[in-house]
Amino acid sequence: MPLSDTYRRDLDRLRDREHALRKEMDRYESAAAKADEEYRRHLASAQRASSASTAKTYLNSAERARKKALGEAAKATAVSKKLADNSRDQTNKRRQLEGALKSEQQAADRETEKRRRMEKDHAREVARLATPTVHYVHIKPAEPEKLRV
Repeated sequence: MPLSDTYRRDLDRLRDREHALRKEMDRYESAAAKADEEYRRHLASAQRASSASTAKTYLNSAERARKKALGEAAKATAVSKKLADNSRDQTNKRRQLEGALKSEQQAADRETEKRRRMEKDHAREVARLATPTVHYVHIKPAEPEKLRV
């Protein structure tokens, strides 16, 4: 399996992870916004309360809502950092993918050039063998034999 396929799979995995992180971040931001709204609502109720104990109850509820909003915002910030890391990883994988594609293309070009050279050499050899070659052999005329008695 080519290296570029591995990088593509990794890049797809990182994109899926980014999508999941974005959903998670939206969920935390939404929860933080709801908790902040609840905080404001409890504060308003505490200000309108007629008795001190009711106001204290509303203030305690407001404090819990504020802590929850801060916690959710902190989680959203952590996810935001993960998103930034994921984005950096995606950039690196894209760069690695481009390099792998380039090297695979160069290897394919070298292979094509090698095959063309072999085909040309073969065609030359076939052409050489197809042309008749005449070799002239120089034969000396026979010398007359000496007679022996």
